[in-house]
Amino acid sequence: MAQSIDELVRAVERLFSVPLLAVGSGGSFTACHFARHLHESYAQQPAISLTPLQAVDRRTPSSRMSILVPTAGGNNPDVVAAVRLLTENEPRSLLIVCGDPESRVATLASRYEMVDFAPFLLPSGRDGFLATNSLLAFCVLLTRAYARVAGRPALLPKSLKSLLSESRIGRRTTSQEKEFQALLERNTLVVLHGPSTAAAVVDIESKFTEAALGTVQLADYRQFAHGRHHWIAKNPTTTAVLSLESEDDGNVSAQTLSLLPEEIPIKRVSIPGQGPIADLAGIIEGFYLAAAAGHARGIDPGRPGVPSFGRKLYRANAFRRSRKEDAIPPWKARPIERKAAHRIESLVEEDRLPFWLSSFDDVVQQLADARFQGIVVDYDGTLCHEDRRADPLPPDIVNVLTDLLKSGLVLGVATGRGKSVRERLREALPKKYWPQVVVGYYNGAELFGLSDPQLPDGTERVGPELAELALAFQADRLLESGKLTLRRKQVTLSQMRGLTLQALCEHAEAIISHVTPNTVRVMRSGHSVDIVPQSVTKLAVVERVQQIAGQGTDPILRIGDRGCWPGNDAQLLASPFGLSSYEVSSDSSGCWNLAPAGHRGHQATLGYLKQLSINKRGIRFSWRPGSGG
Repeated sequence: MAQSIDELVRAVERLFSVPLLAVGSGGSFTACHFARHLHESYAQQPAISLTPLQAVDRRTPSSRMSILVPTAGGNNPDVVAAVRLLTENEPRSLLIVCGDPESRVATLASRYEMVDFAPFLLPSGRDGFLATNSLLAFCVLLTRAYARVAGRPALLPKSLKSLLSESRIGRRTTSQEKEFQALLERNTLVVLHGPSTAAAVVDIESKFTEAALGTVQLADYRQFAHGRHHWIAKNPTTTAVLSLESEDDGNVSAQTLSLLPEEIPIKRVSIPGQGPIADLAGIIEGFYLAAAAGHARGIDPGRPGVPSFGRKLYRANAFRRSRKEDAIPPWKARPIERKAAHRIESLVEEDRLPFWLSSFDDVVQQLADARFQGIVVDYDGTLCHEDRRADPLPPDIVNVLTDLLKSGLVLGVATGRGKSVRERLREALPKKYWPQVVVGYYNGAELFGLSDPQLPDGTERVGPELAELALAFQADRLLESGKLTLRRKQVTLSQMRGLTLQALCEHAEAIISHVTPNTVRVMRSGHSVDIVPQSVTKLAVVERVQQIAGQGTDPILRIGDRGCWPGNDAQLLASPFGLSSYEVSSDSSGCWNLAPAGHRGHQATLGYLKQLSINKRGIRFSWRPGSGG
């Protein structure tokens, strides 16, 4: 509870507004089920728990969902392989919560800008054979983070004791065994539960199976009524029932248990709390049940002994993949999958692959044949990481831009922001190259050279084209809790709690359709929604770069991260010479993302810039398949 979760909160914010895949093995699989509960409760989005093998084998694209991978040690072969392969599938975001900042997973995560790695040093140290302290820690940390992002109280108690029924923490192991004695004398334990303790029962089954403590069957109260009760009818002398009953279960548990045969031993455990807190309490109850079972059977659940074949199974690499069966090489497959929003095998089955292959080859050939006058790049999410847009430009970007400017490059920067971008560029680039740089502020509404003394107009007011619309936004009850920024030719709605950027964009368009239809454009960045007059465009930066370069009709290379409408780079990248570092449009003739699998944002842009060469004939994009800088 005392550890800082600021980084974890920022990562949870990124996965909050889309469906979630929680991926893990062993004890971490319980953490996945718990994360699923949190995501559905706090984010109000669907979530599913998968093992690494299931997650990697999914046939649906993951670009519209996020992935969470909890792992205590971060070194087991399944989680390392899963992180590598899932990153290459490019989900919306990927968060790894890990108990070891020096693990193999940590090293792998450092290669990809799109991966959020949240390490936590657990004061309890390493777990034994079964996940206990790490599982409890991850559940508490994730609960705190989700609650903060949702703007709701976490409702976590101050002490562990408050989560236990009957003050269990003060009782000895021998008394625990006596409490569960009637259950443990039977071969099979049927564990019944409600929706609020679904992760808890998964953990009970995991611990009983992994430590060989007994046979466990799981069912919620109503699933049990649909046939699973037949096991008890046929095995009444070898079966017992444990019922985990939270405050959310109402009378369904009592009604179910009252109908069971009298000879079946039944233990009812009252779980304090509701929702995810009840799930957490149920997980801890499972720890004590496993301890009692281990004592009764003479097995230490933390050190049950691992057979030699078990070690070999654990270390086996189940994720080796032969490239011989690939329809096309990966460096060509990934850009096509991004564009088509389908896997290559689906495109083959539907006979759509030839179209995309032809489109891909055409665009790559046009890029190779072109000699560019200059380049125009977006700023947030393209030259810098979206979350660190207020920081200085990354040194690797500064170095490659400086080298290009030294070679005579004319650079345009198109941004939705104002003078803060000017400050970052001036502190990053040598002053002697400022005359070669033009900046289009507020999505191209104001154009100035970096060496010009003029500043973009940052006064808090709108011009006549946006005045009526600004008043409507200010009067809107839903938007009054958010941040509204007014500029002469731009209104910016910052992302607000309880409303995704997509929902905010749609709400803005609904207001516009009533107030000033067909007069403005709505654009979305990674953190806000901008509304500008129809005359405002980032293409103005392209035209200014052409004027400065003065090389006739040679094209301009464009790079941005939001090429899918209503992204704020959609218009800029709608060209065979538009390259995306993240989102692409569905147009086969432009806005392709050629970056290596798993490269996004600043990392993808860096790869593009490193492939530019300048000579007397102009700027050439010397794209090498699979290269990424």
